[in-house]
Amino acid sequence: MTFGIVKHLKCDEMLRLLSVAVTLLLGFQGSSGAATHTASSLTLESLLTTLKENPSRRVKFHESHYMRALTRPLESEGELAFTPPSTLLKEVKSPRAITYRVEGDKVFIDDPQSSLKEVFSLSDTGVLEAFIEAIRAPLAGDLLTLQRFWEPHLGGSFKHWSLTLIPHDPSVKALVHRVTVKGQEGQILAMSIEEANGDSTQLIFKPQ
Repeated sequence: MTFGIVKHLKCDEMLRLLSVAVTLLLGFQGSSGAATHTASSLTLESLLTTLKENPSRRVKFHESHYMRALTRPLESEGELAFTPPSTLLKEVKSPRAITYRVEGDKVFIDDPQSSLKEVFSLSDTGVLEAFIEAIRAPLAGDLLTLQRFWEPHLGGSFKHWSLTLIPHDPSVKALVHRVTVKGQEGQILAMSIEEANGDSTQLIFKPQ
């Protein structure tokens, strides 16, 4: 993969992959036991515990990307999935098909409209590597890794909670101002990504 492609990824596709990573951070849907939590038991630890109880997950998404230069958001739909131990997948199905897949250190971008299939290492992308590695560990309930990369602010009750993530790393802050995830019990309902340049992305999730 050439430097030019990596640079382009950092400016655009990285944020698309970020939506995969942050969403999978908390999991799409907890175990059936999640509903037994009470408002007083809502902690980062209790949310991350649901990940270990339900390691494999798949969800449908609707994404709206708002750009200051456009009067209407860019809309897309598809599916997100995580397969243990380290495979992250984002399948965009409309307005056109394209697939992003992370397996170990490798990132694969499959665009049916292009004759080339892009494959590169996370170590070539700097900030993206930090994002992906920050997500895969919390999938195992690793709170320390989450706090290493993000400053988390959790509010609400387990029935209706909101988690705001502020990046620690200056190079990440140059791209993303904050990420807010909203959910109900063990299920994520929506996520927003506020970019440093004023653009934003909104995602709505529907578990399979």
